[in-house]
Amino acid sequence: MASKIDKVIDQLEETNRRVRELQFFLIRSGALSAINPVAGKVAGAIAAPAEVINEMAAEAYFNTLRSGASLLDNPIPGGETAIETFGSNPPASKVKKPRTTAQKKNDKMQSKAFQTANKALRTSKGTLRKGKTQADVARRAQRELRKLKKSGTRAVRRGVKRIRRGLP
Repeated sequence: MASKIDKVIDQLEETNRRVRELQFFLIRSGALSAINPVAGKVAGAIAAPAEVINEMAAEAYFNTLRSGASLLDNPIPGGETAIETFGSNPPASKVKKPRTTAQKKNDKMQSKAFQTANKALRTSKGTLRKGKTQADVARRAQRELRKLKKSGTRAVRRGVKRIRRGLP
């Protein structure tokens, strides 16, 4: 019983055969000489060897295609079918890591830093002040972020010192 793949390969083989017949009919009939006289003379001289080579290449191609199709249907030595090992199971997509609380905290601080930098470097209409660029806003936001991070750690350090001293 022929599988769907075998039927498709048969159709491809038949189409390929017809195209080759048309190609060699044009070469033998001299239709190419009407387009290009030199090509017509050369084509007539090499038509027979080219036809044989083309036929052999097509036969080799379709034999390889059929053997590949038979691999898909028959199990391979590992116990799996070739379909399972070749492409039916796409590689597992990357598992997205959950965002840590530190990342979330940093994003919030960065957002505040950009808000303050934009507020300082933009006019009430929202346009950048004269002589300032978006790069200036980003640099200022980075500076603000460093300040926010330092102030946050100071408060924690002070709290730790107070706890060590026994203060509330």
